[in-house]
Amino acid sequence: MSESGLYLSNRLALAAHFARSCGDGFVFADIGTDHAYLPASLVLSGAATAAVASDVRQGPLDRAAETLERYGVADKITLTLADGLDGIEEYKPDVVAICGMGGDLMSEIISRSEYVRSPAVSLVLQPMSMADRLRAFLCGAGFCICAEGVAEDDGKLYQCMLARYDGTVRSMTPAALEVGEPSTPRTETEPGLFEALVRQKLRRVERKIAGRSAGGLDTREDEQLADGLRDIIKSTENKS
Repeated sequence: MSESGLYLSNRLALAAHFARSCGDGFVFADIGTDHAYLPASLVLSGAATAAVASDVRQGPLDRAAETLERYGVADKITLTLADGLDGIEEYKPDVVAICGMGGDLMSEIISRSEYVRSPAVSLVLQPMSMADRLRAFLCGAGFCICAEGVAEDDGKLYQCMLARYDGTVRSMTPAALEVGEPSTPRTETEPGLFEALVRQKLRRVERKIAGRSAGGLDTREDEQLADGLRDIIKSTENKS
C-alpha cells in the first residue's frame, strides 16, 4: 500500500489509517521510527502538519534522515534521539504511534509517560507480539481501545489498535485480550483477516492443550480461552 507515492507495508498503512482517522492537521510522533516512513507519509498526505520521529539508537535516525531528504519533508519532521516517550511533551503531538515492538515494551514505554494520559492524545499501537499483555495494561491503566485492526504482511498477521486515555479501568475476557473485543470498530486490510487471526490463536491454544494434557497438566485456563475464541468465531460468522 502507498501514501502520496511513499510505499507503506500493510501493517504501517493500517497504522497510518488509524492516525488519519483522528482528523487532519495534527502533530504526529513516531516512537521507534526506524526509516520514518510513517511520519513522512502522513506529512506528505497533509494529514499531519508536522511530526517528530524518535529512536533510542542513532542508526535508525540516520536511515530516517535519508527518507526525509528523499521525500522533501526534512523541514517538517524533527528527528530526536530519545528513550521511548521521554521529552515528547516538547513537541506537543496529538497522535503518537508506537509500532514494531513487543507488547510488554510498549506497555512500559506508555506507563512512564504522563503526557499520553490525556483524552486529547491518541495512541496508534502495533505490537509485534504480546498483544494480550498490551491490552491488559491499557485496560488497567485507564485507556480506552477505540478501534482495532488486522493487517497481513508476508503471510503474517499483525494487530493494530487506536487508544485514548479516559481514566476508566476496564476488564476483558482472556479471549478478548488475545484478539480484541469483537464489538470494537475494526479495520482489515483484506476481508476475513480478523476471523483468520482468531482461528490462528485458537489453533495455537488447542496445540498447547494437547501438549499439557498429554503431560498430565492442568488445562482449565487454556480450555476457557479456547472456548472464548470459539465464541468469537461464531459471532463473526453470524455477522457475515
